[in-house]
Parts: sequence; C-alpha cells; structure tokens
Amino acid sequence: MSIYLNKMLLCVLLVLAGGALLGGCTSVPDLKNIPEASIEDRSAARKKFLEGRQFLSLKMNAQALESFVDAIKLDPGNASYYFAAGEVNFSEERLDAAEKYFKSALQIDPRSKGVSRELGRLYMSKGMWEEAIQNFKQDIEISGTTFPHEVYNWLALSYYQLNQFDNAEREWLTALNFRDNADIRYNLGIAYKSRKEYDKALKSFVAATHLNPEFVSAHFEAAILLYGKQQWLGARQHFEEVIRFDPKGEMAILSRKYLNEMVE
Repeated sequence: MSIYLNKMLLCVLLVLAGGALLGGCTSVPDLKNIPEASIEDRSAARKKFLEGRQFLSLKMNAQALESFVDAIKLDPGNASYYFAAGEVNFSEERLDAAEKYFKSALQIDPRSKGVSRELGRLYMSKGMWEEAIQNFKQDIEISGTTFPHEVYNWLALSYYQLNQFDNAEREWLTALNFRDNADIRYNLGIAYKSRKEYDKALKSFVAATHLNPEFVSAHFEAAILLYGKQQWLGARQHFEEVIRFDPKGEMAILSRKYLNEMVE
C-alpha cells in the first residue's frame, strides 16, 4: 500500500469515525480515485471481511466491526466493506457513523445493492423523510432490489409522514402488487382512517387479519370501526380475537369494556 494511499485512508477513517480532520484532511477524499489495492491486499481484505461475517453470526459486533475496518484499510475501494461496517453501526444505533459508511459505499458504487435501502431506513430513524424518500427511490431503481414490497412500504410511510397521502397510497398499493402483506394492509388502513375513509380502512384492517389471524392491532381497529357502524356481530368477533391473542394487553382491556357495553 503506497504512502499516498495510507494518508488518504487515514483521512477517510478519521471522518468515518467522527474524529477531527487532522494533517491536511480538510474534507472526505474522493473515494472513486483511490488506487486499486494489490492482489495480496484484496485477498487479505476478503479474509477480514469473512472473519467479520463470522463474528456477526456469533453476535460479536465489536469484533465484527474491527474486522470490517481492517478490510477497508486493506482494500479501501470495495463498497461492500463500508456497507458491512455501516450495518454494524446501524444495528448499534450509532446513526451518524453508519450514515458516513453508507455514503462512502455509495460514493464508490452508486448502484451497490442494499445500501440506499439501509440509508433510507436510517433517515427514517432520524425523521429525515425527504432524504429517506430519495434513497428508497434510488434503491427501487436498482435492478434486483431485495424485498421490494418492504421498500415501497417504507417509501409510503415516509410520504405519509410528510402528509403526502396520495403518494403514500400509491406506494402502498404498489407494495401490495408485489406481496399481499398484513403490515402493509394495516398501515394503509391507518392512513384511510386518518382521512375518515372508514369503509376503505375497514376493508384494509379485515384483510390484515385474514393474512395474519393473530394481528391484534388490526382486529382491534376493525372492531372499533364495526362498533361505530353498529355492526355488533362483526365487532364482537374482532374484540374476542383481541382478547384471545393478547388477554392481558391494553387493547384486550378496552375490548372487554366495549363488549360489556354491547351486552348492556
């Protein structure tokens, strides 16, 4: 590894670690211009990366992160190593460090699979909804994105947080085209309910319970809407399911109150 590469890498690692920029490191270097690592260094980096994956399987996150950073030192032009280090930091809720690693991975390879998705999720954690939307869209544009229904669901939730309901509804419906999913049906139901579109909300909640019969929150929401429509039999069935699946929960306590009122 050349002296030039060592100095550049020191700048990169200082920034990724959140440390002060020292010795002329005034900004994050252009990772696209880092010289290619030698065959020996690439091989050693790969071993460190696999070692890190093994540590992760044993839930030894600190050791895993150390191995991934070692891999970056050996082969700083490999986006996968930055992504792996970002994932560890994200799992440990070190969001700023994770963000820097993810951004570095994208600087090296803008079409690196999964990075934009995780960066979008990170921005959701920070409440940075516009940034989340941008990254989820980028992930969707990449061929072969993993579990597209999840990405569309997160994209919809981000739009919903910005009160862009029409966009949110469109993305939720797109998500359902990929996979009919109870969580997505529930989210769509909550959105419809907030807009007082109660028939659509009820349909979504009931669909969620069909997909996941133990979905307590969906049963409760369906029961409340049926109760409001004075459809007592349907409401009773869903309230009873709430009590059956979560007898000590808060929703079960409320369900018993509604059932008692229906008897009276």
